[in-house]
Amino acid sequence: MNVKSKTAKAAFEKTKLPHIKNIIIVASGKGGVGKSTVAASLALSLAREGYATGLLDADIHGPSVPTLFNLNHQRPLSIEKEGKTWIEPFDRNGIRVISIGCFIDPSQSLLWRGPMVTNALKQLLNDTDWGVLDYLIIDTPPGTGDVHLTLLQSYEITGAIVVTTPQAIALDDVVKAIGMFNNKNVAVPVLGIVENMSWFTPTLHPEERYFLFGEGGGERLSQRFHIPLIAQIPMNEHIRQSCDEGSLDSLFQDEQIRRSFTGLVESVLAQRDLNILENTTKRANATPPQENVKHRPLLFHASLEGERVGDDPLCKLMNEQSRCSQETGDDTDTEGDRIDDAIYK
Repeated sequence: MNVKSKTAKAAFEKTKLPHIKNIIIVASGKGGVGKSTVAASLALSLAREGYATGLLDADIHGPSVPTLFNLNHQRPLSIEKEGKTWIEPFDRNGIRVISIGCFIDPSQSLLWRGPMVTNALKQLLNDTDWGVLDYLIIDTPPGTGDVHLTLLQSYEITGAIVVTTPQAIALDDVVKAIGMFNNKNVAVPVLGIVENMSWFTPTLHPEERYFLFGEGGGERLSQRFHIPLIAQIPMNEHIRQSCDEGSLDSLFQDEQIRRSFTGLVESVLAQRDLNILENTTKRANATPPQENVKHRPLLFHASLEGERVGDDPLCKLMNEQSRCSQETGDDTDTEGDRIDDAIYK
């Protein structure tokens, strides 16, 4: 267990989101290792155990969560509550889900630099009506860039889970991600390593294992950094089909996959005994009743020319950022630059 960074002196004053007990970042450093699938399956596993769980897709440029939950052509509603407009997350399999991908056409790219990305991320975090959550799982993009720095310097993050595959080309980048969390100014413990795509087992031959991406990479990483290897997740034909069809819950019909994620959740929950996670309690009904709220559509589309249409908070942010960029010809963020310097000096 890597707890050294937990006791390190934080370089920034961080915000604790009200009513959210634990925020867990899922990171990889490397793209294509199945991080989004692991994050979504972790959230689903926690919800199946009876914990109030949310999932934020923080991969602004390449969101995968809408596909995993079949949300590509659905738009969230807004909620008028206590004099403020909130974004209402989707409820999928007992998980409260939101992603920037829910606001844009799936075929459209977002040509944003750092300041717009980080401000959109903050809006998704601060203006989503999460309710009371035991766990908020955040699926982060590959690398160690703006999204990670914003989360680490602005919010109280309980811990991180690092995802890798066994092969060396993935391990090289995951080492960098672990180094980010271990930085003395970050103060976020790595709860464990998940080795995804550990082997391929054909569904018709469950006794066979084919190590397509090598073997033992996660264990070597664990020994090197003294971080527990908390799950090895195999791959088969059903995983691809379930993810592409947005029927992630069907993954748990596969016994090997179910066991892997059950072990992952048990390892995460075990951190409560080490006083790393805030204590949580299973509940029969994790969704609190909504009173005195009004729902209406979020009138929004993100075009690359002209202003976005709508009056929701995220839309207003995008229009403001776009106007500032056009007026100044520059969207650099001096505060963000100072943050980067402070973390990495």
